[in-house]
Amino acid sequence: MNVNSGGPHILLFERDQQLTAILTSEFQLAGYECHAARTAVEVFDAIARHPIRLVLVNLAQAAAGRGIGFRVLPPGGLGMPGL
Repeated sequence: MNVNSGGPHILLFERDQQLTAILTSEFQLAGYECHAARTAVEVFDAIARHPIRLVLVNLAQAAAGRGIGFRVLPPGGLGMPGL
């Protein structure tokens, strides 16, 4: 699901494949480079491989009224002090 657009990288941590496909398409049209992960291992693998700037977590739960989680990562990702 990766397109080399050269834009900021976003990671979607979501188990709902249909929602992931829709969001990936929309973010790519807006100029973002999207990566999808369904497991924690895939999340950390994507963060290690790409300069991820934003992680969106469990977006399907927001539709159910359970809230939404996200984390904006500083340059250098999770290796920065204070995270």
